[in-house]
Amino acid sequence: MDSDTRLIETIRQNCEVRGWYGADLRGPEWENALAADDPRKTHFQFPTASLAQLQKTEMLLGFALPPFLRMIYTKIANGGFGPAYGIRGAIDGFADATGTIVQHYQSLCEDRSLLDLQLGAEVAQDSSELVIPFEQWPRGLFSICEWGCAIQISLDSATGRIYRVEPSRDGYHITHEAESLQAWIEQWIHAKRSV
Repeated sequence: MDSDTRLIETIRQNCEVRGWYGADLRGPEWENALAADDPRKTHFQFPTASLAQLQKTEMLLGFALPPFLRMIYTKIANGGFGPAYGIRGAIDGFADATGTIVQHYQSLCEDRSLLDLQLGAEVAQDSSELVIPFEQWPRGLFSICEWGCAIQISLDSATGRIYRVEPSRDGYHITHEAESLQAWIEQWIHAKRSV
């Protein structure tokens, strides 16, 4: 079993042990009025994505999804679980207040000039950050999770790295969050086990 397949199994086990298959900030620790028969206590709310859904997602985005995100969508669920307000879904999957990964990315690209940045070179793993004006957006950087307070956890389709995108008065502040989606998910699982 390869490391990605093991991580998929670890996600499932983590949800089973916690008795929660939904998003953390909509879970038992945060909501007092959670129904005893809430389906998120026993299974993922969204079914896995089909190959057709992923192909349509990639066509609308204009780039391929990183392999591990495809695995999450096809082996676990089409979003709706995980850190903060949950992993955004592909087409027909979990959509938060600003949509699926496609809807959110398209809204960011609308009326903005797209930048061809090499985020890995621009934003180091230390505390450096890149600030881009609101009129621009990095091509291929898409939100996989709403963190709260307008902060997005975003994935760079070119490198697979995870970035935190936080708006402020002077534009979008982009900082390095994790080297890969796998590393970011492992951090989430470790944090949940520490609680």
